Amino acid sequence: MKSIKYFLSLLISVMLSFGLTAQCGIVNPEAKDANCIENASYEFKLNFTISDGALDSFDVFANDVFLRRYSVSQLPVTVTNDVYSGFDEDTFKLVDINTDCYEELIVSNPCDCVLFDPKYSKISCNEDSFYILLDFKHLKNSDTFEIGYIDKYLGKYLYENLPVKIGPFHNIDTVYAPYIEDLDDIFCDFQFKINSGGCPECEISNLKLDTFECNDDYNKDMVFSFEHKNSGNQGFEIYVNGEKYATNDFKNTEIIDTSTIREKFELNAVQIECEDTIHIRLVDVQNPDCFFENDFTSFCCELCEVGAIDIRDRECKSDSTFNFIVDFDYAKNRKDSFSLTLDNDYIANYSLAELPLQIENYPISEERTHSVSICLDGGKCCNDVEFDSPDCDYFDCNISGALYSVTYDSMGLYWFNINELVYNNTSDSFSIVGNGRNYGVFNYNDLPIELGSYNCSDSLNLEYIFKDNVVENCEYVIGPGVIDCPFKVGTEEEDISEKWSIYSDAKSIYVYSKELVFDNASIEIYDMLGAVVYRYTPENGKHFSRQTLSSLNTGMYILYFKNNKSKIVKKIYVGVQ
Repeated sequence: MKSIKYFLSLLISVMLSFGLTAQCGIVNPEAKDANCIENASYEFKLNFTISDGALDSFDVFANDVFLRRYSVSQLPVTVTNDVYSGFDEDTFKLVDINTDCYEELIVSNPCDCVLFDPKYSKISCNEDSFYILLDFKHLKNSDTFEIGYIDKYLGKYLYENLPVKIGPFHNIDTVYAPYIEDLDDIFCDFQFKINSGGCPECEISNLKLDTFECNDDYNKDMVFSFEHKNSGNQGFEIYVNGEKYATNDFKNTEIIDTSTIREKFELNAVQIECEDTIHIRLVDVQNPDCFFENDFTSFCCELCEVGAIDIRDRECKSDSTFNFIVDFDYAKNRKDSFSLTLDNDYIANYSLAELPLQIENYPISEERTHSVSICLDGGKCCNDVEFDSPDCDYFDCNISGALYSVTYDSMGLYWFNINELVYNNTSDSFSIVGNGRNYGVFNYNDLPIELGSYNCSDSLNLEYIFKDNVVENCEYVIGPGVIDCPFKVGTEEEDISEKWSIYSDAKSIYVYSKELVFDNASIEIYDMLGAVVYRYTPENGKHFSRQTLSSLNTGMYILYFKNNKSKIVKKIYVGVQ
């Protein structure tokens, strides 16, 4: 329902799954016999204990880069790591593909100090001279290297400043072969070649919007990338929709080839409407004729949203305070908290994870009307609602019991009678609902109340809810369940009735069966209004029973014969024939 709740629940489940590494099929991994292959690449023997018989394969990652999938039948396996990290130690992740859990293993790179894989690109190139922007990979080095070539020393540089600008070189038709050496290790070195002669034209190209995000003020922080060749040494000017934008924050310099460099720059907190187009113009300061421009469709920084505020479960705690719950939906929020204001008074900031929020013992105003205001992201979006406090004149309203009875007639109908309710501190009226019906509103003085009629053959599972019409949560539930109606005749009773004969004369009734005997049987006589007027129990094991009904008046009656799990309902006539 709420994005933050979904996110938090997912985050917790992921954290728990990572915490269950003891359930992995991979236990106690170890690396042996590590050997340097070339430059910073190396190999080692990997082995581990298998704790889960179902494990048949596993994946190996080096510094989160996938290397290869192996079968456990190959253990111990030779792992080759040719993924350059620049670290003296690499972190290997061994993933159980059955459960996605993993174990980690730290392996020291066995290679000695090494410098390799040089890349350079010409910059500031003219007819007389040029410089290069140089980068290369390195491992287990000191903090400084030096560079030079025959009869020319070019200086010392820090590895942390790579890529570095080297030069100048004479722009003649020749090949330079600079030599690079670690300052502390004369055997940690390499040599590479630079072709001189000719300069590419200054060019800026491939200006792209790489990423953007909206900050807390709903402005955009955008990151652009672009490529350039033989640009000047004074940097670039950036124009946004015709206005100069001050930045020297060029970063992530990447050498593409001997003439092309890729760089990135940021535009921070740019205020642009959703329907606007962003026009970016990038100009080489030293050579204004060298520029590139592009249009970008704006991306909206959508404001956060606070949905309808739900105030529920208002409950009196005394005649002057009450409890209630605050809940609401939200979207596009950047912060995981909200501010709560009640009746124009700031209460506190709460975490969105606390929703729905329980407010306790809040004082009731004289007008009994209250207001709630919710704000997200420091007031960037808000919503409010008014609501009424419960009527706490009846704060200890209680309906605690009911006395009831059931009446029947001879036509297979019955009624449920509410004779008395046990209650205190209620209002004047209550309503009754249940069984898929709304029985209406009644005054407490209306008792007794007759509900029905119901059909004996329907087997209703009766339940009634008594709710005070003024006080919330002041209610009482009774569940009589299914009423055992004496005039309900089922198929089983009809079958068994064929084996019993029931008849009457002036003052007696007779019950007889040739095949069956009385087994915990009972006989009840009802008048036509459903009242029991006579009952008796036949002797067990007998086939025949006669009972004199001298106390009954002449008229029609209902005989209810019940034997074990069967029953028979039959009309009889008692009196002068």
